[in-house]
Amino acid sequence: MSVDENKALARRFIQVWAPGNLRVLDELAAPDIMVIYPVLGEPVRGSVAFKQLLAHFHAACPDVEISADEQIAEGDSVVTRWNVRGTHRGEFLDVPSTGRPLAWTGITIHRLVGGRVVEERGEEDSLGLMRQIGVPTSSDETRVLVRRLEEAVNTRQLDVLDELVTPNFVRHCQATPQFDVRSLEQFKEFLRQDATVFPDNTTSFTHVLAEGDLAAAWGTYEGTQEGQMGPFPPSGKKVRVEWDNMAVLGQLGHLPAVPAAAA
Repeated sequence: MSVDENKALARRFIQVWAPGNLRVLDELAAPDIMVIYPVLGEPVRGSVAFKQLLAHFHAACPDVEISADEQIAEGDSVVTRWNVRGTHRGEFLDVPSTGRPLAWTGITIHRLVGGRVVEERGEEDSLGLMRQIGVPTSSDETRVLVRRLEEAVNTRQLDVLDELVTPNFVRHCQATPQFDVRSLEQFKEFLRQDATVFPDNTTSFTHVLAEGDLAAAWGTYEGTQEGQMGPFPPSGKKVRVEWDNMAVLGQLGHLPAVPAAAA
């Protein structure tokens, strides 16, 4: 099969996660298919066991919709970046129905042989999913997530944010009230705009404290102003702050010097 045919097959196959599409599993899955996701714990072996897993998932989220956002294929493998939306209506991850809306993202690799899927292996935003349905999160997991977010932002790996940040992410920041960030995509756009102003910017968390699924981070922002920042033209100056708007504008030379106090 061609690369395009493999991509089309993988796009069809991920729809088995949406209710009403089990016939696609019968048509495209190898009898000994193996399904591997971290959230499952152990691999699921065989199409019969996979059907049982899907039946449980469909009962938990009967209105699930899944879409393929991006694909890369080579040889017998297809990588698909996807997102899922649905409502928590039944027991899921040992948590009873909450009625909450759910949204999470992930990446799956399908391996194909003879026009059938022999392996489905993926990574999903399981931490974000568990938080949405109320599964308690350990403090260590939360700290790791914050550090991964720090690294992804500093290295401009915005695609990694799909694994770390929920689609309905909301950012609250008094320092930049003009940016109303209420989704993952808006957060990415905010980071892109910030990089046009401070192309070399980095945020370093010197302290990260966590309790359950909550975290507090104390950090330092550094960067050189090479672009327009609101009404302030590029200064070419470097800023280093533990965020304070007055300190930022002062270091960049956009505020007049404070006169010395009279003796």
